[in-house]
Amino acid sequence: SNTDTSTATIDKNITINTNGKTITKKTSTITVNSGKTLKITGSGKITTGASINTITNKGTLSVTSATIAHTLQTTSYRAIHNSGTVTINSGTITSKTYTIYNSGTLNIKGGTVKAISSYEGLVRTIGNGDGGKLNISGGTITGSNTSTANTTSCRTITGAGTIKIT
Repeated sequence: SNTDTSTATIDKNITINTNGKTITKKTSTITVNSGKTLKITGSGKITTGASINTITNKGTLSVTSATIAHTLQTTSYRAIHNSGTVTINSGTITSKTYTIYNSGTLNIKGGTVKAISSYEGLVRTIGNGDGGKLNISGGTITGSNTSTANTTSCRTITGAGTIKIT
């Protein structure tokens, strides 16, 4: 386990292989700049319980096998805050509030997106000019009976993944 207090701004195309390890962000989000790509792979975890987003994506983010988590119960911060393009191939994305806040393009191809409390919704896709896009072609979105996929002014929702409300 590694506790990271440094600023992490992605300004080139990189891959982080979590390799079974945990990175805990304490004071700053991981920010992917516009036009840049971050690929997160491996069986490890990137997490925070602080008043920050775990990852703020303005570019291109893909998650394969890894876990991205936010454990603070707040309506202001998420596991992933996206205004670019996010593709979840596999892995787990968890948060106590909106797990993913999306005003860009969100592609859920596999894995699990999960709200770990009933405090807020699971995926919030909002309009941003021409509207956010949510494409579900696999995976599972799961939460309690008060957790919903909030799609305010969402332009596109497509796909056939599984949504479980317990």
